Amino acid sequence: MKLQQINPQTLDEIDLSDIKDYPPIDSGIEKLVKALRGIGLLTVASCEGHLTQDKHPYPWVNLSLHPEIKKSMLEIIQLYNSQSEISWTIDHCAIKPLESAYNESELKKLQQNSESLAIFLFNNYVKFFSAY
Repeated sequence: MKLQQINPQTLDEIDLSDIKDYPPIDSGIEKLVKALRGIGLLTVASCEGHLTQDKHPYPWVNLSLHPEIKKSMLEIIQLYNSQSEISWTIDHCAIKPLESAYNESELKKLQQNSESLAIFLFNNYVKFFSAY
């Protein structure tokens, strides 16, 4: 199982112009999408989270993951969780926080933490995915 080789130097160098999302990727989840794509993973859908009744009250990114890659992703997310006040998981095919937001302040905190997770993944993926 090989990951797509992209090799960007920074998150800002990751081009998302090939994604044909409508609407465009939400700003509150964009860095996590960039990080996942930057390490060669296929993102399928994403949302920064919304507090309306019919939406998810947390940011999330759906991925297409091979079981071996999912296992490695869970390992790196567990390492991140050991250093973060907010824990994340992969639930079926979605990377999402273990907690939900109940107000705008909590949602903003989850979105900001998704950026921290993005930076952690992007800066540490080589150690975890070099075997693929």
